[in-house]
Amino acid sequence: MTRVRFGMRAVEAAQWLVERAPVGAAVSKLSDDLTEERNRLERGLNLLELYGIYTSVDAVFDTRNTYALWQQTPAAEQKVFPFDPALFDWTRYFQDVHMPTVVRMARADTGPRKGAGPSGSTAPKTEGNSVLNALRRRAGREDVLAVFDVDGTLVETNVVEYYFWMRLKAQPLTDWPGFLAGVARSAPRWLYLERRSRAEFQRSFYRAYDGLNPDEMRRLGREALNEVTLRRIYPEGMRRIREHKRAGHRVLLLTGALDLVVEPLAELLEVEVDSAHLLVRDGRLTGDLEKPPPAGEARGFLLEEYALANGVDLAESFAYADSLSDLPMLEMVGTPVPVNPDPRLSQLAGQRGWRIERWQMAPGNWHLPMPDPRSAEYRQYSGSR
Repeated sequence: MTRVRFGMRAVEAAQWLVERAPVGAAVSKLSDDLTEERNRLERGLNLLELYGIYTSVDAVFDTRNTYALWQQTPAAEQKVFPFDPALFDWTRYFQDVHMPTVVRMARADTGPRKGAGPSGSTAPKTEGNSVLNALRRRAGREDVLAVFDVDGTLVETNVVEYYFWMRLKAQPLTDWPGFLAGVARSAPRWLYLERRSRAEFQRSFYRAYDGLNPDEMRRLGREALNEVTLRRIYPEGMRRIREHKRAGHRVLLLTGALDLVVEPLAELLEVEVDSAHLLVRDGRLTGDLEKPPPAGEARGFLLEEYALANGVDLAESFAYADSLSDLPMLEMVGTPVPVNPDPRLSQLAGQRGWRIERWQMAPGNWHLPMPDPRSAEYRQYSGSR
């Protein structure tokens, strides 16, 4: 018991560290392994608490009354219902019947079985089959919605990378050191805000767009579709969107990323989009959002509004997201699908039996896209601020 509890504390400490590490494929895989190990240790503790008493207690069992009842049972019934414990094969019973059943029930209570999906993900208690099977069972229903987060879910990128790429693209090479130094100074604060509140982080980060030319930034956003988005998009995500569209479902991209970079992707995929918009004043971006960003609780509220306005049955709908901040959206639909979840969402998904899917970029696209300062487009956009 002591060793198991020590192991549990070690796993919990490791999970605490992983939750505070920068999110990435390796971190997510480690988080999944830690969650599985924690579930295994919890099952072990439950079994120790259940059966440990039998190894530490001295007891005397008085069977006289039971034996007296057995003696009064007619001989014919004694043959049909033998009640002699000496006849039992206790080793076989405990090893092959009792213990496997207890372990199986414990796994059903604590989370999904390790699994079997093509991406190495696990099958949920609620579906019994893959998300694709659920999708196809609901084919032809126009009241079914598939809502997708974008950054980290469909695309291995974030709002910082888009800003980074567009700003480098839009200024001379001689200005890069000063720009990069400014980003480095702001990075600790951005990381702190992102950990505390996704919406607060976005409001703070988007102020970096203050004073930029909206037309040129929109043009750069369209260039980023090829240079950033499509290079770091998950092919599985593209296929999943096609599956939903083929099934006749509505598809919505619900994201806190800026319309500058998300709308070109939505147009390519021919889906709806609800994203963040910056205010424009005197022909320049102000860095302030037109309305609260669709993050956290706001995302759940926006999804509910969308469902009411479009006749969507959320109980039959799907949601794909990667972060614990997306939990309000995931909880509103009948089939939540964590995709490459962060450590906290991964742990919660295991507890609730949600199917976790692991999507990957195409080989060779793992590196951060950088603009080419020698390109004609680069010279065209120099001095865009």
